[in-house]
Amino acid sequence: MLSYRYIARDTKDNKVIKDTISASSEKEAANLLLSQGLSVIEVKEDRDNWWLPADRVSAKQRIIFTRQLSTLINAGLPVGQSLRTIEEQTSSKNLKRIIQFVIADVESGKTLSQSFARWPKVFNQIYVAIVAAGEMAGTLDRSLLRLADQQDKDAEIISKVKGALVYPAIVIVVIIGVIIFLLMTVMPQVKQLYEDLGEQLPFLTQVLVDIADFIGKFWWLLLILAGIGVFLWLRFIKTDRGRSFWDHLKLNLPLFKDLL
Repeated sequence: MLSYRYIARDTKDNKVIKDTISASSEKEAANLLLSQGLSVIEVKEDRDNWWLPADRVSAKQRIIFTRQLSTLINAGLPVGQSLRTIEEQTSSKNLKRIIQFVIADVESGKTLSQSFARWPKVFNQIYVAIVAAGEMAGTLDRSLLRLADQQDKDAEIISKVKGALVYPAIVIVVIIGVIIFLLMTVMPQVKQLYEDLGEQLPFLTQVLVDIADFIGKFWWLLLILAGIGVFLWLRFIKTDRGRSFWDHLKLNLPLFKDLL
């Protein structure tokens, strides 16, 4: 059952009512309100208090959903019934909620591809386009099966790349840790040693000592600036210009550009 916000007028006292109602579709919500003696002005899905699960549906869950849908449609079940069967069987609360919205859209007259298009972070443009092509050609089950197979291959490649990058990532973290340790512990001792000898520090050593002093005094400021920088960067790469810049940068990185 889905939640719908409505605006209706009570036919008895002509009072305007704004509230929510649970129903499986917008049409059913309107019928329920009419049966209660209300004149419906507006009915729409209530998604204000719902944490959008778009980024919480894993690739594995999406692959299983796609393969199950393909199998059920191939067996001759209507799309709506196939979706309801999967919705009852899935263990993912986020995916279950998305399927409920998709069912509501399909039962209200929208195509499956149009319903999927409302969730771009779960079903990307390629996914939606292939589903739409399958609907037009009457080969939806085969299109979904191809999608599931391709997603399996993509997930396998991504898993291998992530696995290959684990060791370099650990090495980089250790190197950064060692550098910070040297700056914060060894460099002050070197500075003290030169001061005891009455000698002036070499230029590069003095630079390192100054960096160590700055980090020691203003580490909190560096953390704040780093947090702001990461936040702004993530916002930037979500824009068209930022995404283009980031993709161009990745494809020109030394050592990594060929892999990417």
